[in-house]
Amino acid sequence: MEIITGMADSLPVELLRDLALYRHRVFVEMLGWDLVVQDGMELDQFDCSDTLYVIERGQEGAIDRRGTASANPPAVPAAGRLPTTARGPAGAAIT
Repeated sequence: MEIITGMADSLPVELLRDLALYRHRVFVEMLGWDLVVQDGMELDQFDCSDTLYVIERGQEGAIDRRGTASANPPAVPAAGRLPTTARGPAGAAIT
C-alpha cells in the first residue's frame, strides 16, 4: 500500500489521469451518476491546480478498491451545496 498526497500541480500527470479514470469507474459506472466525462475520465470544477489530493494505491500501483480524497482551499466556492454554519461535536456552531 502506498499513500500519496500533494497538490494537483505537483503530482505526476499519469497519477491524475489514473485518479480521473478511477472516479469515472466509481461514480459513473458503479453508482450510475450522470456526470460530464471526457475520454472515460471524471473531472469537475473542483479539480484545480491547488486541490489537495490523498490517494491510496495497492501493491500493484492501482487505485482500485482503495480510496481517494480531495480538498480545496476555503476560497473555492462550494456552489451553494454546503451550509454556511455547521455544528461541532458539542453542538457549537462552526462557521
